[in-house]
Amino acid sequence: MTDLAPPYAHQDLSIDQQLALRTAAVNLGRDFAGVYGAETIERFLHTSYDQFASLSSVPNFLPLLAERFARQRLQALAKWKAAATTANPSCCSCAPTTPGAPRWPSASSPPSPATGPRPGPAVPNPAARSTPPPSRR
Repeated sequence: MTDLAPPYAHQDLSIDQQLALRTAAVNLGRDFAGVYGAETIERFLHTSYDQFASLSSVPNFLPLLAERFARQRLQALAKWKAAATTANPSCCSCAPTTPGAPRWPSASSPPSPATGPRPGPAVPNPAARSTPPPSRR
């Protein structure tokens, strides 16, 4: 049987860089075991490598940079997937998710001793005047 190389495998790399990429794939596979398969991890690693290689003139640290960038991308994807499957999605950072947690005061809630009275309306209320307006002739 022939072993077909994946389309993202780099045949033009030095032996050191190929070993570094394989080691990075093993490290990422250990970190994301049970979350992503080996193919996904290698695809993220090699696409990260390609992004850095297209801009770099010195290839010495590309496998290390690619491993770190792939790790960040995989963590972000895992976090996004976890957030998408939560039962109580939150759309506002000020909305408490814990029952009984303190809430931000609203305009209709009474003032608390800690916050004091709330400012009045920005537009003056003509019915609240103590003196009648001057008559115009």
